[in-house]
Amino acid sequence: MIDVLCFPAVEEIAIRMLSGFKGFKALKTEVLLYTMMNAFFMYGYFQVINSIGAICNQVSTEQDIYLIPIASDWKELAEKLRKTGLFREVKVLPNILLTYPVTIKKIISITMNRFKVYKMLKDKKYERVYYNADGLLVNSIIYSGLIKNNQNAKHIFIENGPGIYIRPYDEKPRYLHLFIRLLGMKCMEGKRVDEILLYEPEIMCTEQPAKVSRLTKIDRENPEVQRHLNTIYPLENTSIVLSKKKYILLEQAPYALPFDEMPIWEAIVGGLDKQDIILKLHPRQKKSKLGSLGLDVFPEQTIPLEAIIAGLETGSKVFFSMFSTACLLPKLMLDEDTQVVFLYKLAPADFLPIANSRLNDFIEKFKGLYNDSSRLHVPGSIEELKAIVEKIRNQ
Repeated sequence: MIDVLCFPAVEEIAIRMLSGFKGFKALKTEVLLYTMMNAFFMYGYFQVINSIGAICNQVSTEQDIYLIPIASDWKELAEKLRKTGLFREVKVLPNILLTYPVTIKKIISITMNRFKVYKMLKDKKYERVYYNADGLLVNSIIYSGLIKNNQNAKHIFIENGPGIYIRPYDEKPRYLHLFIRLLGMKCMEGKRVDEILLYEPEIMCTEQPAKVSRLTKIDRENPEVQRHLNTIYPLENTSIVLSKKKYILLEQAPYALPFDEMPIWEAIVGGLDKQDIILKLHPRQKKSKLGSLGLDVFPEQTIPLEAIIAGLETGSKVFFSMFSTACLLPKLMLDEDTQVVFLYKLAPADFLPIANSRLNDFIEKFKGLYNDSSRLHVPGSIEELKAIVEKIRNQ
């Protein structure tokens, strides 16, 4: 849907036509010059859902979406996004996302792929460009590809989970800034960001370099939102499976943690009925690290938890998570007081101590969002965890 022209634009077109700038073709060309266009650059499932929610909650302009592939199913995802009719164009970019572990091969691949991105963005013009909320290198490649023809565009970050609440965007290694400049790119520093959209700006635990505004929460009752989510992530089978379970255990992203986490999970599983537990693997995870526990696993692994939370009623469930902040999304996205057992304090004291300190501050503020803060548990010991599990089982 194209927005109505602003009055100054209409007035200018009228004056020019009365002055001899005649013909429908000329008018059409002039109208197109004033058409508002947005672009979304997304590499995470959560970001895709956020972008859909943002579009459904506004009087939308036309928009394009660019996907940065992080999984093998992203071409299929692109086709599903086209079917929603929300986007003028849906494009899959070459992979320009640097992920851990960082290797020379990955760096070379990204530095070469950036030229393909520049070519795809060469003639694009947008009024607003929406990015994910972190990733200095990937954002710099996008910004460098757009800046020549988009000098007046607004550059806006959409929330990508709780990380942006506790970590300043500009907190990146100096060598990364230097590397970006050595490649001849425009570094997407905080001073180039016009706005950051967050679900809960008031619980920020750090300073950010741009104006912070509220992102409207996803309305699960909105039939338009549901229709689009079901087009992208069919949840019928997941709904049937979820209806039979009370407890959802979330595995971390597909890399091993540098400590033995099994005693923690064993304390949870040992205190609950196994038949009531289901394990949710990360969409990019090839094999469960908790297979020895003998738990049922979500059958459709590639459906992200964010889609399940946004599309299905999960308020009666209990989420258990070691470090995946996806367990906090029901409250952030939907304002639901879902019961959560967040296990990060059970990690060794020397494991990311700075991040843990910031996370502690964030969780204290996050608890304040709950109508009943006792539904958010952060055990500090295995003994405390066992007591929480017993209490939950007896509810």
